[in-house]
Amino acid sequence: MAAFKIFDALSLNEEVPTSGDLSQFNAVKILLKGGLHADLDWKEATASAERYVSQGLRLFWEIDLGLFAGLPQPLSDQGQFFALGLALEHFRDHIWKDYKEQSIGLCLYRGSIDFSHVVSSRQDQEKGLQDWIESCFQTIDLFRLETGIDVATFHEMKFDHLYASSPVDASLLTLHSADVAAEYLVMLANRLPDEIPLFILLDAETVHNPYLLGQLSSKERFGQIQPLIKGSRLPLEEYAWEQSNVALGYLARKAIPSLPLRETKIGVCLPALTVVRPIHYYPLQMAMDDLIKVDIHFRVIPESSLISSWDGLDYLIVDPALLGPQGKRKLQGFCAAGGTVLSLGEAMGLPQELPFSVNLLFNSP
Repeated sequence: MAAFKIFDALSLNEEVPTSGDLSQFNAVKILLKGGLHADLDWKEATASAERYVSQGLRLFWEIDLGLFAGLPQPLSDQGQFFALGLALEHFRDHIWKDYKEQSIGLCLYRGSIDFSHVVSSRQDQEKGLQDWIESCFQTIDLFRLETGIDVATFHEMKFDHLYASSPVDASLLTLHSADVAAEYLVMLANRLPDEIPLFILLDAETVHNPYLLGQLSSKERFGQIQPLIKGSRLPLEEYAWEQSNVALGYLARKAIPSLPLRETKIGVCLPALTVVRPIHYYPLQMAMDDLIKVDIHFRVIPESSLISSWDGLDYLIVDPALLGPQGKRKLQGFCAAGGTVLSLGEAMGLPQELPFSVNLLFNSP
């Protein structure tokens, strides 16, 4: 199947470019208004869909639900959530039913991959931040030691404390906000049947920490929802936003020339989403930075998905200190399949294990 090249149309009647580019679009985005004040009258959108389908184009639906800054009530508000769910069910019953054979799927959100500004603007989320910080650090003394933020108790924590601190500490706010936003998106996704492929568009241009970027875009975080990333420092393999060289396709305003897909022989094992303290993930962050600096292509794989995702890999970079309870057993399986584990810490006694060295990978065939 050919990769989808989706034209990011700005209006329902915009013509899709069909010539003059190095590659041609074979799909088009159609925007639906689905926010709290939308009337859900999508007749104009379906008329555009008919016209695009008659041109042989596939349909990529995007619904604007007002996430997240446009929501007037707390995220915990059941009436608000119910109203957004009704918009999704309206899509299921009045759009997907008629166009599922011509459609790629539905996009639920478009915006920055760093949700901290839209989540931290909601004071109803501050108690959640305090509880989350306490679960990560356990003691206030440890929190003060690692962050330098001088508060007497976790319940004195404010969003502004993390905004005013170093970029390292601000990453805590970014990861917490990602948890909140992803949980809400997944709950919305659960209002739709599994047969509808779901997407989100995430702009990663402001995130430079590769570990943070890996955690923010992890499939483990978003469940059945597939992110399309723009401006990522990490290699992308499936879908992208305004970037080519991915297997399944991209969305953009201008067609992007396709280059041969790079073979990926190296994987980086991403630990559980609960590994959020910079002091813990720093070695893995530095290893990923080293790979990027010398342009070594690699695949980021959550530990929970190792077994289903290591096909084709020769090397797997792992920090033993971050492994979960079943991690070593999975790595033994990787070695049994012919792979070599590159450790960022103490040796684990695996049959094929070496200390991590970017030079080893740079010089490998």
